[in-house]
Amino acid sequence: MPAKIFFRTFGCKTNQYDSALIGQSLEQAGCALVDRLEAADWVVVNTCAVTGRGEDKARQWARKVSREHPDAKIAVLGCSVEASGERFAGIGGVRLLLGTEEKFRLGEVLGRHNNDSHAARQYSESGAAGKQRVYAELPVLAAYPGRARGYVKIQDGCDNRCTYCIVPLVRGASRSRRAGQVVEEVAGLERAGHCEAVLTGIHIGKYGRDLDNGMALAALVEKVLEGTQNIRIRLSSVEIVELDERLVKLVESHPRLCRHLHLPLQHGSDPVLERMERHYSTTEYFDVVTKVSGKIPGLGLGTDIIVGFPGETEEDFRATAELVRSLPLSYLHVFPYSPRPGTPAAGMKDRPPRAVVKQRVGQLRQLSAEKSLQFRKALDGERLEVICEVERDGGIWQCRADNYALVYFRGERPEGKFDLIVGGIYEDGVWAELPDRLREDIR
Repeated sequence: MPAKIFFRTFGCKTNQYDSALIGQSLEQAGCALVDRLEAADWVVVNTCAVTGRGEDKARQWARKVSREHPDAKIAVLGCSVEASGERFAGIGGVRLLLGTEEKFRLGEVLGRHNNDSHAARQYSESGAAGKQRVYAELPVLAAYPGRARGYVKIQDGCDNRCTYCIVPLVRGASRSRRAGQVVEEVAGLERAGHCEAVLTGIHIGKYGRDLDNGMALAALVEKVLEGTQNIRIRLSSVEIVELDERLVKLVESHPRLCRHLHLPLQHGSDPVLERMERHYSTTEYFDVVTKVSGKIPGLGLGTDIIVGFPGETEEDFRATAELVRSLPLSYLHVFPYSPRPGTPAAGMKDRPPRAVVKQRVGQLRQLSAEKSLQFRKALDGERLEVICEVERDGGIWQCRADNYALVYFRGERPEGKFDLIVGGIYEDGVWAELPDRLREDIR
């Protein structure tokens, strides 16, 4: 009887991709993926170590599974195994711990474990990511079941050494995937009926720097667009120092490359950016973002900000808030600083009090809401290309526009990508109608 596997994934888009690829390999090996935890023989937890809170969530969830489903066997995968696998090793039911590279061999390890007379023993393997210098040749991902959007990993690891970040320690050096395989995978998702592919990774702006041909991200995007016909392409996070003119021109001019950029800021104070070892100034960030925004009407612009970094003063925080107010951003991802073991910042002093950090996070999240509302109001009357994500109560569809705005409409769902006319604000997005229908007030 095939083993039944339940997946729970924490963290980034790259983790979502990794889980989908591992799940595909398990199905090809004869396992059955199930969507009910109580039906599973194995529970797979793909973890995230970027923040302590994210790691805690995964650990708490694994403990809950162990407590409520004592017969389930648990496999813990990924970044937290590299960072602090011992925190998971003591949880009842945890049989396997596999690091960020080893997790792709889950099917092989499961088979060996199930045939082992000592299967009750815990098996742990990690550390390979730190030794990898080339992107591992893994199978092509065929599809994301039931999703209009699919992720395509183009790169893994990071060569930057931001003082707060544990990712280089748990993911290893930056490694780029062969362009031909990326194009093959995106084209396969298009054939499978997906409407959008998100090019993702840990540091995608460094794509190609390690390849013999020196291909850059913009060249890869061009190849993907040339090798496909209809699927929409979206970029995940890109650093401003890697946003070259060629890439901006593609976003500006190509109808299938989404008008959406996520450009991490991390802080709005130059002294804090220096302690973080971010390689740009606030003036450089402002200049790049305003220039790009001026070139691309309706561009969705997002950023990340860390609050409460060691040494952050009230003046530093005010500088961040003022910079954010001055920028044409459509949303912020705001995080309280989380010290990660093994990083330089973990030993830095003068962290702001927790209550102060909480207050500052709240202020920036309120500012994010204001920026989002301003962005959405400016879309009134615009024609947006969307894909449907999920049907809500009352026959309302939640869609995603090319500029990343959430768009809602009521009616029969068209196939694939289609256009809607925006007619006002609705919840966390905008309300819209099909072009051949009159607007309808939603009360």
